[in-house]
Amino acid sequence: MIHHSPARLLLVVFLSLMLTAASRLEAAEKRPLGIDDVESWNRITETVVSPDGNWIAYKTEPWKGDTKVYLYGGNGEKKGEFDRGKNIQMTHDAEFMVFAIAPGHEFVRELKRKKTRPEDMPGDALGIYSIRSGKLESIEGIRNYRIPKQWAGWLAYQADTPSTLADRQSNEETDPKKNPAGDRLPLHLRNLATGETRSWPAVAEYHFAPDARRLFFVTTGDDAGDNAGDNAGDDAGDNAGDNAGNDQGLEAGIHLYDLETGQLVPVILGKHEYRQIAVSEKGDRLAFLLKPKDGTDVEDFSLYLWTGKGPAKSIVGHRDSRIPEGWRISEHGRVFYSGNGRRVFFGTAPVRPVRDPAILDEDYPGVDVWHGGEGLLHSVQLANRNRELRRTYLAMYDLADGSLMQIEKEDMPQSRLLDKGNADRVLVFTSKPYELQSMWDPLLHDAYLLELATGERRAIVKGMRSPPEPSPGGKYLMWFDYSDYSYYTHDVASCRQYRITTPSVIRADTETNTTFDYNERYGSPGWLADDRAVLIYDRYDIWKVDPQNKCEPVNLTVGGRADRTVYRLIRFDGTADGLGEAQPHYLIGTNEITRDTGYYRSSVAEGSKPVRLIGGAYSLSTPVKAADSDTIVYTKETFEMFPDLHVSDLRFTDSIRISDANPQQADFRWGTVELHRWTSLDGHPLEGLLYKPEGFDPSRKYPMIVHFFHKSSDQLFQHRTPQFHGSRIDYHFFVSNGYIVFNPDIHFDPGYIGESAYKSVMPGVTSLIDLGFVDPKRIGAQGHSYSGYQVAYLATRTNLFACIESGAPVVNFFSAYGGIRWESGRARVAQYEHDQTLATLWEAPMRFLENSPLFALDKVTTPILIMHNDQDGAVPWSQGIEFFVGLRRLQKPVWMLNYNGEGHGIGQLKNRRDFQIRMAQFFAHYLKDEPMPEWMRDGVPAVDKDHNLGYELTE
Repeated sequence: MIHHSPARLLLVVFLSLMLTAASRLEAAEKRPLGIDDVESWNRITETVVSPDGNWIAYKTEPWKGDTKVYLYGGNGEKKGEFDRGKNIQMTHDAEFMVFAIAPGHEFVRELKRKKTRPEDMPGDALGIYSIRSGKLESIEGIRNYRIPKQWAGWLAYQADTPSTLADRQSNEETDPKKNPAGDRLPLHLRNLATGETRSWPAVAEYHFAPDARRLFFVTTGDDAGDNAGDNAGDDAGDNAGDNAGNDQGLEAGIHLYDLETGQLVPVILGKHEYRQIAVSEKGDRLAFLLKPKDGTDVEDFSLYLWTGKGPAKSIVGHRDSRIPEGWRISEHGRVFYSGNGRRVFFGTAPVRPVRDPAILDEDYPGVDVWHGGEGLLHSVQLANRNRELRRTYLAMYDLADGSLMQIEKEDMPQSRLLDKGNADRVLVFTSKPYELQSMWDPLLHDAYLLELATGERRAIVKGMRSPPEPSPGGKYLMWFDYSDYSYYTHDVASCRQYRITTPSVIRADTETNTTFDYNERYGSPGWLADDRAVLIYDRYDIWKVDPQNKCEPVNLTVGGRADRTVYRLIRFDGTADGLGEAQPHYLIGTNEITRDTGYYRSSVAEGSKPVRLIGGAYSLSTPVKAADSDTIVYTKETFEMFPDLHVSDLRFTDSIRISDANPQQADFRWGTVELHRWTSLDGHPLEGLLYKPEGFDPSRKYPMIVHFFHKSSDQLFQHRTPQFHGSRIDYHFFVSNGYIVFNPDIHFDPGYIGESAYKSVMPGVTSLIDLGFVDPKRIGAQGHSYSGYQVAYLATRTNLFACIESGAPVVNFFSAYGGIRWESGRARVAQYEHDQTLATLWEAPMRFLENSPLFALDKVTTPILIMHNDQDGAVPWSQGIEFFVGLRRLQKPVWMLNYNGEGHGIGQLKNRRDFQIRMAQFFAHYLKDEPMPEWMRDGVPAVDKDHNLGYELTE
């Protein structure tokens, strides 16, 4: 044993006290976060990396105010910053950066105060920045712009001219919804190296070829108006560079401009209606839909193809006999090519009957007829009505033999192509037989393979919760069977099926589910090249599995389960293509115990322990990689550290931070977070997040707010950027203002979600009270939706809480069970039968009663603030009203906020700000003895709502 002298011990105590005092003095010099401070907090909302990795651009955006674009070199050197920039694009050769420049936020607000007409408000400008020279040019009145993705040197854009702007203003004065000028803007093509610009009038649509220097555009021709004579200088000024010329006498139609030769080639001429233009990779073919507007009585579209030899020709006419009788080619269906370019896919649809025009609207009744035996619940049909009116069914035209196949039909309305549409078969599937039972059960699917040569369907699997997914090469179909929690494959060529996983070897379903009556799957990150193997996740590891089950699965991340580290593959290419086995691959790993994250290098050829490249006590993002180099951009964050951008390479030996989005954070009291552990009332070990104010003093007693939603302890290192949340408290705001915030995990007992919250939350709270730094008389709770219900339930089970805010809560399981989720039209019965009660209302009525706070409101002593909005599409607004009316009838202290027109959460910034102000005042009154605001003491009368918010504090 080591003994220390009394003098040594006194010195240690003295130094400890001095450090504590210094820490508190530093905290005292900082100020708490205020509501107005939150508005100015920045997020990084755009990040663009040049293909060569030499340049990184990003945009910072406050909740209210002006954006800013920054440009950095891959070496970490700052190249420039650009006020009010957004929508960043970088040329493929990294020579230029283009972006929109918005008008100033305060400038626009001032114009609104002056009642400026919408059509007179300023629009965006286009910024063109030469990275090499550092020169910035701008073009006013920009409407859209585009650069090619796989080659460089050119920019296409459209901008208002004096004539088009006048047309737009004139039309908006007479009919704000009508804006034909938007279809008649000149198109400008700019050579970025020389500044030369070529222009064409009245262009409605334009496209660069993906892999060829070609530009296609649709124009209504010179006769569209006097803007045909406008040149680039009219809208771009001297910045547009030398104008290489405009094409006068240009006929309406689709044109090709060859950037290599400078030749303008007509694809097809005529002032027709052109839709769904599809450009081939090399720009040597163009497919599109056309409906004549030449005085004929043709009302339907035809499919046209241009092959570079003469004008485009119709390949599928509007009355083609191969289209099902009573159907037509639909303008809503996307036209696209197969991967090898040998097929064209397009959409068809049945011709919808129309009402007899002799029947006037005033004579036609507005009625919805619900039928108990129809497939989809009528509310689902109404929610999907507009989409269904535009629904199309995939068809295929073979360019080699001219054959046509209707792939999707009304009885088989969905499909997935094999091998990017190159294969001779297509996966088709339907949920029609299961639509009625989908009101209370998950929607099931029957899947078939369709032979494109014959139209024959071959059944693959029926009654699956998720339809099969094709492998990238189209050799296999794979699906997850929830009945035995196993993956299956179907060999497309041999028609044989294989069970390729079993739970005893690979536990592919979630191990930690305690709510639903079925487990979800962990998923698959993809296949190896040539469909040689498929990768499958379990809770921790990544497995390589033979699609024909000829060999044992290989654990590629040996030790994940033993180390309690969850490994997940990083797909830099963003595609579903097969992975090569020769090159290394990269993973993100998260330790379940410490929550530390790291990046790892691994192999998909054989099993080996991943090599950690970087990691620690923080959270890492999924990194972005430059397309043609090893440059990596990523973020790392903690509660105290904003997720700023870092640049490195795939070795991660050197990393440079290139952003500092919120330097003002250093001026505010911030706080810390730590894991807290306890045991639930029924013996389950639990964890939660405990947020403490900066300068925390364990000898003090702090007010505390309890907020939770299922399980949050995995978010230990989440930064939680300050913001006006539309459904919950802002952690930083409350911690900065001297509150402790506690976020406990919940262990759910199936069928009793309210009591589960009580058994989990209450011992967590009391364990903190026992530590001595939480004031037991100043504890509040807040929750929304699922946890809004749970805090309402807690109010009926305990009087520990001094106040509770409950957002969008269900309080009456009986009425909610028969309710509708209006955003989707789905009935709510399924979420009760498979999650919250695990039974129907008639099977377990007492369980519905026991879970419903409404029937125990007489036991409530806690003041409650409810927030429930009148357009909530998830939880019926009537639930909040039942809660409020019940408490009001019992003369309990209660308030309710309804943000007009808002949904399940609050969307508009002004309303989110108001919600946070009212919650801050509500908790400050009950947990800090601050005066009641006027809205809490007196309310806000309906006649005063337009001019009095009731924020003023009363004595």
